[in-house]
Amino acid sequence: HATISGGGVWCKGSDPQFINCTFVGNSSMAGGAVFVLGTSSPILTNCIVAFSEEGGGLYSNESSSQPTAHCCDIFNNVGGDWAGSTADQSGINGNFELDPLFCDPESGNYGLEASSPCLPANNDCHILMGAPQTGCQ
Repeated sequence: HATISGGGVWCKGSDPQFINCTFVGNSSMAGGAVFVLGTSSPILTNCIVAFSEEGGGLYSNESSSQPTAHCCDIFNNVGGDWAGSTADQSGINGNFELDPLFCDPESGNYGLEASSPCLPANNDCHILMGAPQTGCQ
């Protein structure tokens, strides 16, 4: 949680890469999970950004700063999945907006149920997205 912006990540004038990351339940006034400004161009690959409680999932405050997503599930973020001036990338580059179907997020188990769209057999990218493990124990 952040009080103003960037509940998970705050990027200014930088181009970080996030690979196989899971951002869940983050919050801030802007950019619940990722906040982008100042000619930043972060790249998210094979990530899950879901259930941000405030501020949107991916948030850019200016058109010159844009996150790019590849094979990511951006889902159910309060304030919007693609928020601020962030271009909606759902349906592009293998991105989608579907419930990732975590095993038991309330107890911290972010493994994926067998029918999760984030498993290689269930998505067009044929890769594991975000979660550190598959299967519910």
